[in-house]
Amino acid sequence: YDEAARVLEEAIDVAFSAGLDNTAQWALADLGVCRLHQGDPAAAEELFARAAFVSEHVGDNAGLVLATYGNALLAQVRGDWDAARAGFTQARTGFLSLATPVPEALAVAGVARCDEAEGLLDAAREGYQEAAAMGERSGEPGVLASAYEGLGRVAALQGDWETAEKHFAEAAETRDRGTRPAPPHEARDLEAVLVRR
Repeated sequence: YDEAARVLEEAIDVAFSAGLDNTAQWALADLGVCRLHQGDPAAAEELFARAAFVSEHVGDNAGLVLATYGNALLAQVRGDWDAARAGFTQARTGFLSLATPVPEALAVAGVARCDEAEGLLDAAREGYQEAAAMGERSGEPGVLASAYEGLGRVAALQGDWETAEKHFAEAAETRDRGTRPAPPHEARDLEAVLVRR
């Protein structure tokens, strides 16, 4: 994440200096997610707000949608499931209108995580299955691995450890093959289930 943050900061500087506000809003949001993963939610929140502000000048609402997703992710990390659900749901609609399937799949997985946290395990499983299908279609291993881990957690919570282990193995293989390590909050979610085994 340190390396990613340096590259994103440089991208933001170059984008703004070249008048490429559209690029800047995406890089600001990506840096916000990176800062959240580095354990700095205050910096993440500020970066999401900047992305939303830049969006007003671009006119395509991408920065606003990205900020909505980012703030939903912040709420998820804090355990504020109502705010997370509202944000992920709104972000999904926004990403759909922007025709960006990978972020849309992340928002779908976010809603499924809210269902999981609230004990709505059938809905969570359906959401993770949808996210997995979207990950397969887009070829994005990070989305696919997150969905497999979610499916594994749901199976474990339902006492089906055979299915859970199968999904966890699929996720690990996908992460290794795609060089997509789990974000810290997802790694914690997985560890919380595994320690109960």
